[in-house]
Amino acid sequence: MHVEHLLITCPDAGGLVLVSPDRSVMVVNELDATGLCVYRSGIVRCALDEKTWSLKLIDWNGRESVLSSTGIEDAHDVLYFDSAFYVVSSGTNSIQKVSHRGELERTYEFPGTGDAWHLNCLAIVNGRIVACAFGEFANHRGYKGNSMNSGFLFDLESGSRLWEGLSQPHTPVQDGDRLFVCDSETRRLLVRNPDGTTLEKTFDGYIRGIAIGTTYAYLGLSCSRNIDTALYSKTAKLLTLDKQSLEPVGEIDLPFPEIYAIAVIEPALATTLQRIAGTMSQKSLLEIRRLRQLLRHAERVEIELSRLNAHPIVGRVLRILRFIKRDDEFGALPK
Repeated sequence: MHVEHLLITCPDAGGLVLVSPDRSVMVVNELDATGLCVYRSGIVRCALDEKTWSLKLIDWNGRESVLSSTGIEDAHDVLYFDSAFYVVSSGTNSIQKVSHRGELERTYEFPGTGDAWHLNCLAIVNGRIVACAFGEFANHRGYKGNSMNSGFLFDLESGSRLWEGLSQPHTPVQDGDRLFVCDSETRRLLVRNPDGTTLEKTFDGYIRGIAIGTTYAYLGLSCSRNIDTALYSKTAKLLTLDKQSLEPVGEIDLPFPEIYAIAVIEPALATTLQRIAGTMSQKSLLEIRRLRQLLRHAERVEIELSRLNAHPIVGRVLRILRFIKRDDEFGALPK
């Protein structure tokens, strides 16, 4: 089974991935990436480089440049509409409107401190910009443990809600008169039909990233960030779906744990990206990925150890065990 040329962004020790019609997978770039859009001058993605988020452009000739990085914190999506870019800055609970020259034109700010609503994916629905949110919370990451049925899809300009009662919604996509959305926490792909009925399909994993092709729909299936065992043997999958029934008809393993965005691209752009990827050693890139995954895992272990040692009861137990075992490093933070 052949698929279309697909471009995929992968966050959290990921990168930019190209999938060809023969189902081959090629790493184009090793920077973590989330939002992705294809427009007249090339592709723009939200990329994380040395802890700094920016909009990175790859033009049709393969030249890469930074379009904007001002005020963006924890970027989650980018959309090109009416000659401007719209960028989700989840860390500031806002959405920026940026000119094609990278100049900030407007900031849409929402109530709450820090990453309160967890704004994420943007789309055009019936000619208007819409955005997803995990919920209307007041405090930074207030959605943690509270996101079930709290999420919604809303109109950016009017604030009116198109869809409520969602759970960690991502990737709204309009296909004709049908509206797709990933209800990620419940692992369901939802499709609202023009008659108001909703078709749903549950998958075995965290779903995020949808693209509608000529023949198939494409869905991202990510590994859970909470999986510790066999972390490095598990990878994200690109699922090929029947557009009407949503039944999977194929899958492709990706070399990274997560998928964020998927785009169907033209063959000419795919050729440019293949040329960029061809200048890099795919084996070396994958080894870099593995090392970065190990580093991320080590950072999480250190955070958890810090939390445990700071706990009034667990911390005391660990200190007693260190004394009994005569091992000062048991359960302690690395020096």
